[in-house]
Amino acid sequence: LLALRLDEKTDWNWFIVFVPMWAFDIKLFLYLTIRLMKSCKRRHDNSREIRRRLWALCCLLLKSAFQICLCTRLQYTSSFPWVFVALPLWILLLGVSCNVLVHLISQS
Repeated sequence: LLALRLDEKTDWNWFIVFVPMWAFDIKLFLYLTIRLMKSCKRRHDNSREIRRRLWALCCLLLKSAFQICLCTRLQYTSSFPWVFVALPLWILLLGVSCNVLVHLISQS
């Protein structure tokens, strides 16, 4: 759908173009939420496991925020600056980079 919209073969709304990705994100959000609730319900799970699941949930929410900002900017061509559109993505990439760095340091 994205390729059709970028090639200007269709005139669909940008929010419709991203529906397949959002459907997957909703399934992933429900899965992560249920797993997090089960982890909190079982008291024997360590805090590291809960932090890992919360991190995955935060990553998903930042990705969704970026998609919503992007669709809003592309659909309505508002005066919404591109800096603010990309801000959730930059925060996500910075967090993932820090997470990888922490894991690399702890492995050595």
